Amino acid sequence: MFRHLLFKTIVMVFVCSCISCSEKKNSSLVDHSSGFTLPGILEYDHSMKDSFSLFNAENIVDASTFFIGKYAFDDTIRIDNSGVQSNSYGDDYITGDSTSLRQLRDSLSSDGLQIIPDYKRSIPINWLSLSKVGIYFPIYVVNETSSDKLFTARDKYVSAIQEAKDKEEKWRPIESKKFDFIGNGRWALILHPHEFALFIVAKYEGDFQTHLRIRMKVGDVVYLSKAFEGSINEKQFYLKPGSYQYEEFKKNNPISITRRFLGSIPLEPKN
Repeated sequence: MFRHLLFKTIVMVFVCSCISCSEKKNSSLVDHSSGFTLPGILEYDHSMKDSFSLFNAENIVDASTFFIGKYAFDDTIRIDNSGVQSNSYGDDYITGDSTSLRQLRDSLSSDGLQIIPDYKRSIPINWLSLSKVGIYFPIYVVNETSSDKLFTARDKYVSAIQEAKDKEEKWRPIESKKFDFIGNGRWALILHPHEFALFIVAKYEGDFQTHLRIRMKVGDVVYLSKAFEGSINEKQFYLKPGSYQYEEFKKNNPISITRRFLGSIPLEPKN
């Protein structure tokens, strides 16, 4: 009798142990992390304009990098026809001159941010506040770290450009950083853990299929997104003769590459 009870006890312990191991194994297959996933975007009625189109460019043009807002990982984003929303970020929003923001960057790092494009999504924009009406796609600046990070911009523009691979498989800029007028307008935004900033960039038409990526600068740090497939006009690799980008590049090549193209090297016009 005692042997029989002992045997049953051993079997029950073994079965329970197997079930426990199985549960642990199965739970390891489930992603319990709260990492970033592409958020939902609700786009309002855009019937105020008959049609939207991709952007057409015949050469390197100013980047259209418009800041939308800051969100938590589980937020749903709403974009409507009224343009950039006047969101209040409280103490997370800091304005100041370049010196004060530089001091802030020294105390609060931007290292560890991720740049995540969503080229498959097309967002029609018809804002009265923007002269460039057309199709955009979203770029997410994500903080998956455990510490606060710094995101910077100027006015409503983010310091970022698009690059593409040319026929020789070299990365080239197809945009330039927007021309800076005299004045400040600089500001910074604190991204807490599990928060992201969102900005939009132009989506171009063209039959040259290639890989694209986003090059973005925060302070002294230049970030590169992962490459993604897209289409552009092959003429977008070249500077336009007589343009301010071309004149600046010819006058002071190294400074232009650093300031206007964030370290990327453009192609000069073909002879």
